Amino acid sequence: MIEKIQQAVHILKTGEVIAFPTDTVYGIGADPFNSEAVQKLFSYKGRPSNKPIPLLISSIEQATQVVKEIPPLFSELAEKHWPGALTMILKAKPDLPKVVTAGQSTIGIRIPANRLACQLIQEFGSPIATTSANRSDYRPATTALQVCQQLGDELLILDDGPTEIQVSSTVLDLTTRSPKIIRQGSVNLSLH
Repeated sequence: MIEKIQQAVHILKTGEVIAFPTDTVYGIGADPFNSEAVQKLFSYKGRPSNKPIPLLISSIEQATQVVKEIPPLFSELAEKHWPGALTMILKAKPDLPKVVTAGQSTIGIRIPANRLACQLIQEFGSPIATTSANRSDYRPATTALQVCQQLGDELLILDDGPTEIQVSSTVLDLTTRSPKIIRQGSVNLSLH
């Protein structure tokens, strides 16, 4: 699998898109600092360009590459739920390409609880812009075969079997006055 990860890193660095498993569902990923690569990700998925692309990171240190400020609640939630299926929306650094943020001032980030995904992100050395590996408005893929059926076989797909959770991550916006759940996924939060 090490060779496949190295091949995937090379593909990402050349501005192409790959598919890989996370703890929740399979994702398609691209270099978030390469606008053309992120456009390819939108094309594969058929995703509207006004929807931002979250980033997967392998460490809290990587968050500082893309996030402008870290509120106190972030650290508490990260300690409790990361690695895991909680995506937190924070203020983005202004140098993050607008294609990733869809022109917004925020970015969603998370550390997946999947050994292969974290190894890929570490080897890449930077966050990876990642969205679920399915056509827009279709069910997220939980196996490599489902990725292939929805997105075709031109993509390099790192196959690590079925994903563990098989439900998308919970998305929590920490940029509002009171934290707000944007999407309920597998992590249940009580915000009181």
